[in-house]
Amino acid sequence: MTYTNYKEILKKYKDTISPISKNMKSANAEFSKHSGNLIVNEIKKPKDYTDKYKIYLDRLIEKNNIEIINHINDFSFKLIEKYFNNEKPLAIFIMKSLI
Repeated sequence: MTYTNYKEILKKYKDTISPISKNMKSANAEFSKHSGNLIVNEIKKPKDYTDKYKIYLDRLIEKNNIEIINHINDFSFKLIEKYFNNEKPLAIFIMKSLI
């Protein structure tokens, strides 16, 4: 599995969890308005769920002897990291051209 595939799996999971978490917060707030109580005392952020999923995914990869192939090119690695961290990946191009 390439590093890009690995990061894409985590991103897709986070993208799936984010709206669910938002809906849970909205429902909790609406319920609280009418009843004065919360349905759930603590709703974690999507990143918290993604971090737990990452631990699960890492164990699954290790258990099944799946190798993650890193990118040899440092530039590609930085570009991928920026993309999956919701940063502007093209900022690397601009910075490189200024150097």
